[in-house]
Amino acid sequence: MKHEEYAQMWKGFHDRGRKGRKPLYSLQELCRELNFNCKSMNGKLSKTGSPKPSCYVHSKGAMRPRYDRDIFMAWWKKITEEENENN
Repeated sequence: MKHEEYAQMWKGFHDRGRKGRKPLYSLQELCRELNFNCKSMNGKLSKTGSPKPSCYVHSKGAMRPRYDRDIFMAWWKKITEEENENN
């Protein structure tokens, strides 16, 4: 009986944690999807109004930013529309 309750407790814990999470993407993954250069994207991200990283992942001794795809793509659409209007 006790082991069944214990297993159910952990199943509930993992279900609660994964339901609200969205996958986060690195800048390289987003640039690859948009067919855009990462160095140029870093320049655009340094301007005001750019999306901030949702979190940082510690990898190989460095903090690597991860972005929410929906927020990033909405910002990218806005930026490209502004550039098209100026040209």
